[in-house]
Amino acid sequence: MKRTLGYASVVLFILSAILWFLWFNDNGTLFSSEIVFIVAVSFAILGMITAFFAKNNTLAVVSFMGSLTVIFMAVIFPFLMSLMWKPIP
Repeated sequence: MKRTLGYASVVLFILSAILWFLWFNDNGTLFSSEIVFIVAVSFAILGMITAFFAKNNTLAVVSFMGSLTVIFMAVIFPFLMSLMWKPIP
């Protein structure tokens, strides 16, 4: 069961990373909608939850850290940059 959860968390991480990459790089296309962004972040969160339940598994650790990276790049980093951004007058 733990191995299955580990594989599931890796699949969710890979899907979230692909969707986030497509959303980030394809402005004005099908993949640039907000729904793709929300699905990518949701997959990353679900991947972190499944990795948490697949304890003591190398796949789970890799998936958890990868999903955390996707969430950081998609949500936390842009939020922090928006706080620091000061437009030139």
